Amino acid sequence: MTTSNYVMNMAWVFLGVNWLIEGRLRQKVQTLRRSPLFLVYFTLIMLHVVWLISGGNIAYGLDDLRRKLPLLVIPLVLLSSPAPTTRERRQLLTLYAGTVLVVSCISIARLITQPNLEYRQLVPYISHIRFALNVCFVIVLLLVDMGRSLTQSTLSKFTPHQRAALIGKGVLVAWFIAFLLVLQSYTSIAVLTALLAVATLVRWKQWHQSAILRIAICTACAGVVILIGCIALFVHSYYTPIPLTQQPQPEFTAAGHPYTYAHDGLIESGNYINDYVCDEELRSQWGKRSSLGMDDLTGNGYPVRPTLIRYLNAMGTTKDSVGMQQLTERDVAAIERGIANPVYLRRFSLKRMVYVSLFEHESHKHQRAVKGFSMLQRFELWKAALHVFEQHPWVGVGSSNTVDLCHQELSRTQSELTNTSKHIHNQYLTLLISFGLLGCLILLVACLPLLRTWSRWTLLYTLHLTIVLVSCLSEDTLETLAGCCFVAVLSCLYAPTATPSISDHTTPTPQGKQPSCTTTTPCQTASE
Repeated sequence: MTTSNYVMNMAWVFLGVNWLIEGRLRQKVQTLRRSPLFLVYFTLIMLHVVWLISGGNIAYGLDDLRRKLPLLVIPLVLLSSPAPTTRERRQLLTLYAGTVLVVSCISIARLITQPNLEYRQLVPYISHIRFALNVCFVIVLLLVDMGRSLTQSTLSKFTPHQRAALIGKGVLVAWFIAFLLVLQSYTSIAVLTALLAVATLVRWKQWHQSAILRIAICTACAGVVILIGCIALFVHSYYTPIPLTQQPQPEFTAAGHPYTYAHDGLIESGNYINDYVCDEELRSQWGKRSSLGMDDLTGNGYPVRPTLIRYLNAMGTTKDSVGMQQLTERDVAAIERGIANPVYLRRFSLKRMVYVSLFEHESHKHQRAVKGFSMLQRFELWKAALHVFEQHPWVGVGSSNTVDLCHQELSRTQSELTNTSKHIHNQYLTLLISFGLLGCLILLVACLPLLRTWSRWTLLYTLHLTIVLVSCLSEDTLETLAGCCFVAVLSCLYAPTATPSISDHTTPTPQGKQPSCTTTTPCQTASE
C-alpha cells in the first residue's frame, strides 16, 4: 500500500481471482450477508454503478469506478475468509509498519540529496497525503502497543529487553511525528489531534486505573496546549510590526534612488512586503551575485524578483543595495531555489507551516490569490462544489459528471483554478454532489447496522475509522488506489464482525467449567 500502485492493482485482482477459484461461494455469501461492514462497501459501489448511467463523461465515470473496485473486492475476500489469528495479524502489521519506516527513510534521503525537491514529491511511490495517513496509523499501532504493555505490567517489572523495546517504539513515534512536519501535512496534525481525543474518550475508564497512562494522557494533552500556544506565538510574530515598519518612510535610498511603496497592506514577518522597494538597485546588485536574471524563474518555477523581495522583507531590511549587502551566499542560493522566506529553510519546523498558511491568507485577502496555495485552493473548490450541489440537491449529478461540472463552475466565476485538473478535496462533498441527498441517505441507512455494532469495535478499528473520517474533510481519500486500499484493508482486518479463523475456535467446555483464554482464543482477539 505504500510502495507500488502497480503491485496494489495486481494484488486486489489476484485476491479476487483466487477467491473465485477457491469455491465455497454459497458459504461465503452467507458470511457476507452477516457483515455490516461489507454492506457499507457494497452500497457505495452500487451507488457508483447506478448513478453512472445518468450520462455525462462516461469514460471518467468508468475510470472512477475502476479505481474504487478495491473497495468491493478487498472486503469481499477478507470478510468472507477466516480471520487471521492474533499472531498472524501482529506479523502482518509489523511488516506494514516496517515498510512505512523504510519509505520514510527513503524520503528523508531524497530530501537530503535533492535540496530543490518539493515536499509533495518527497514520497516516491504514492501520494504524500495518502502516505501520511499510513504514517498516522503506524503511530497508532505503536502507541496502542506501548499502552498495552504499560497496562499489563509496571516499568519496574520490565526486563531490559522489554524496556529497550518500549524506548525503541517511543523513538519511532517521535521519528514519524517529525516526518509529518517535514511533509507539511496539515491534515495529519488534525488527524493526530482527533486520535488523541477519541482514544482518551474510548479508553478513559481503562487508562484511569493506570498511573503511567494517566501521566501519558496528561502529557499528550499538555503537548496539545503547548502546540496551540506556539501557533499563537508564531501568529503574533508574523503580524507584529518591526521597527522598519514603524519608522517614517523615506523617499530615497542611501544611494539617492527613489523608493516605491505599494501600500497594499500585504504583510509577512512583521513587515509590509511591497514597501521600501528600489528595483534599480535590486537589479544592479542581484546581477553581481547570481547568474539568474531578475525576470528569470527560480528552481521551483516562481519569478526571481518577488522571491527576492519577500526574502529581504522577512529579514527585516530594505529592498535595495543596503539589503542586498546583508545577503550571504547561502541566502542567494536559497533564493535561486525559490525559497521566499528564511523560515522556509527549516525542514522540521511548525513555524514554517504556520507562516506558509498565514502568507496564503494574506495573499488571498489583499490580492485575491488562490493558485498555488494549498488551503485556499481547497476553499475555492469547496465553494464551487457547494454551488453545483445547490443546483442538483436531490439526486446529484452522477459519478461521471462531478469533476466536469465543478470545473465549469470555476470557469463561470473566472477562478484562477480554471483549466486545472484538481479534484474537490473533500470526500463528503464529492459524494453529496455525485449522489445528492437521496444517494447519501441510502448510504447512511446502509451504515446503520455497522453503527449498531459499536460496542464490539476494537480500539484500533475505532482509531482507523477516525483517521478516515477526518481525512475525508480535506482530501478525496477514496479517489485514489492508495486511499481505497488504506481504507479497505485496515478496516477489514479489524472489522467488528470478522469471522474467526479455524485456529481461533475453541472446543466446547464441559458444563460447570470455565473456559481458559489461550493466546489464540477469540476473547483475546476481541480485547485487542
